Amino acid sequence: MSKHMTGEVEAMQSSKPEIINYYNETKDGVDTMDKMLGEYTVKRRTLRWTLAFFYNMIDVTGLASFIIYREHNPDFRKKDQRRNFLKDLAKQLCMPSVEARSTKRMVMRNRFLRAAVEMVLGGHTATPPEGTATNPKEPHGSRGATPIVGSCYVCRDQKRKRRKTRKSCVACIQPICDEN
Repeated sequence: MSKHMTGEVEAMQSSKPEIINYYNETKDGVDTMDKMLGEYTVKRRTLRWTLAFFYNMIDVTGLASFIIYREHNPDFRKKDQRRNFLKDLAKQLCMPSVEARSTKRMVMRNRFLRAAVEMVLGGHTATPPEGTATNPKEPHGSRGATPIVGSCYVCRDQKRKRRKTRKSCVACIQPICDEN
């Protein structure tokens, strides 16, 4: 059942139905929200409606959390307050994931990922938890096998077979096979 059941037309200058005048009086909230969502958005062009819906959810959630935070903290009146709030919110939301990834050797091998993780963590990476392999000679993986280091440098220099090995020389850290 609707609030406006009758088709009454007001005798004012506009001669519009009552429902149109009511909408025009109360639409300011939606227009204000649309304007605020347009200032800072995560929306990107996409052909998938589910992704567009997700982007809109993130935008509305960020705006709602900012409004709630501002109402509970009346002294929060800085320049670029919403932008800084959204940056802090995003950083706090992704921090557990970044810290977890910083302990993984494969992620930290890539220099670009390592630099990004260090930038987010403030210049230092989290220390790997005890029991994780940081030395490639130590066993790791689901089966406990060590990774293949390379081909034996002694056999390679003597023009023999290229033997793949999992061992390396203690002194020079070069790959070396069992025969040498």
